[in-house]
Amino acid sequence: MSEIEFSRRVKLDEISAAPGRHSIAANDAERRLLAERFALPAIERLEAEIDVSREAAGVRAKGRVRAAVTQECVVSGQPVAAKVDEPFEVLFAIHSLSSGASEDEVELGEEDCDVLPMDGDSVDIGELAAETVSLVLDPYPRLPDDALAEYRRLLTSEEEAQAAADAEKKANNPFAVLKKGG
Repeated sequence: MSEIEFSRRVKLDEISAAPGRHSIAANDAERRLLAERFALPAIERLEAEIDVSREAAGVRAKGRVRAAVTQECVVSGQPVAAKVDEPFEVLFAIHSLSSGASEDEVELGEEDCDVLPMDGDSVDIGELAAETVSLVLDPYPRLPDDALAEYRRLLTSEEEAQAAADAEKKANNPFAVLKKGG
């Protein structure tokens, strides 16, 4: 992918130690392209409030992303509305994680934030918001049970399918006529 659909770059020289508030929202074209990228029927809304601040280790981005999306039900293929209202915190590290002398795994606690490598002279808070939405969406969205009742009625169990296959096999047997007559 050469171009980011929802890019909102903040230059490092514009970031201070005091958190600066950034309110961002994706426009129609950006939402359409993001929906394509994330294989969603639609993204109706995507916005974020992000505080960005500089610290010794890099740039910290802390905020909340809100979105309204349409996913496909894994059972019926019908549209399922989903809402996202998710806090996040990320540290864009000045030095690459792979440049460290140790190749040991580092375990992060629940309260630790994600650490991402810094890319050039800016951080992309738009891409951060978009990725956060994609990561918190239900990977197996389903319609409510009452809405799926009609689809369940149309489904057959394995036993019913096997019985139907056996009956069809018997009916299509060319020697079945000889058995009846003999």
